[in-house]
Amino acid sequence: TPGPGMPILDQSWWPNDGLVNSRSMRGPQLGIETEVINVEKLDATPTYKPGRWYFMGTKYKWDHMDIVGVQTTVDFKTLYLQIGEQLASLPTTLVDTADRLGASQVPARTSENLAQAK
Repeated sequence: TPGPGMPILDQSWWPNDGLVNSRSMRGPQLGIETEVINVEKLDATPTYKPGRWYFMGTKYKWDHMDIVGVQTTVDFKTLYLQIGEQLASLPTTLVDTADRLGASQVPARTSENLAQAK
């Protein structure tokens, strides 16, 4: 039996990429207040929001060395270019975040700071 705050290690933890279990790759399991969003199950590309966890999917028939680009024939460069494009689309400032999310979703204190910044 695991101690307080520890996960139960059942069969869902067995799948792995040869080095890391797949379940832990999906994001934190304990101690977060929001769900991990599985991008594979969405109908459209999400509007990424700060402070959220996004699971980008499982790369089937890839192992850990493919992901890190060591001794592989897999096109890992395209994967990293896609990740770079996703990162480039993220908000870079509080003003940008407020514009993307709408000021009503930004905490009041932050909204006041944004009004002063504009």
